Amino acid sequence: MEDRARAGVGGARWGERPMNGLGKLSAHPSPGGITRLNYIPLASLEEVAVCGPCGDAVGPHPSSREPGTMLIQAGECSTHTDPGQPAWPGYDFNRYVELCRCCGTVPLRSGTRWATWFCGPCMEQVKLLNERLGRYAIPVGRHSLHQGRLLSPRHLEEPLEVQIFLHATNAASDAMKMLRRWAAHIVRMNLRAIREDDDAVVPLRVYAHAAQVYVDPFDRFREMCEWLGRESRAPREEGDAS
Repeated sequence: MEDRARAGVGGARWGERPMNGLGKLSAHPSPGGITRLNYIPLASLEEVAVCGPCGDAVGPHPSSREPGTMLIQAGECSTHTDPGQPAWPGYDFNRYVELCRCCGTVPLRSGTRWATWFCGPCMEQVKLLNERLGRYAIPVGRHSLHQGRLLSPRHLEEPLEVQIFLHATNAASDAMKMLRRWAAHIVRMNLRAIREDDDAVVPLRVYAHAAQVYVDPFDRFREMCEWLGRESRAPREEGDAS
């Protein structure tokens, strides 16, 4: 695994951390492997926690748009849900941090439709896979431009172009839903590896540092691909849009 950690994928740089007293190594992305716009320092997330039942990061954080305003990132469990929360001024949606949707260990900046979902090394692997498959199999972000697709005014007059665009958008939407389910699943898997409790609520800084010891991103990418493959082949119940 040591050679893999040094080589990375597609030239990505991976940090190496001691895994345990036996001297094993865990490959983990260093901040240098994350795009500057997406990387969010752990030091700025002191009050944020990772919630197993939510499968997500939750908690308070100062607004980067309105100084002096504290934002509360909600989750899906009974403790952290807040369905009536008003829209945050200056944000496209009420999120300021997300965990990498592949390895589930690296905090990434969020709140804008332009944000991407993977840390640098995981993004390299996702892009390579999409290139090899010749299609947008794993979405890298919310915006249609992340797919490399844009419907121009001229194309609106072409029924076939509109149909192709809608088909691709619907396929990407389905893939995004599956990827979101994987993201919650992998957070719980990581908590099980770190705390032996996938329902734990752990400070993000503790979770991220422990993940460097217990989580191998190469394994997580392989597991993600296998999981998404199974999900895409699984029969859906009638009316299930997820």
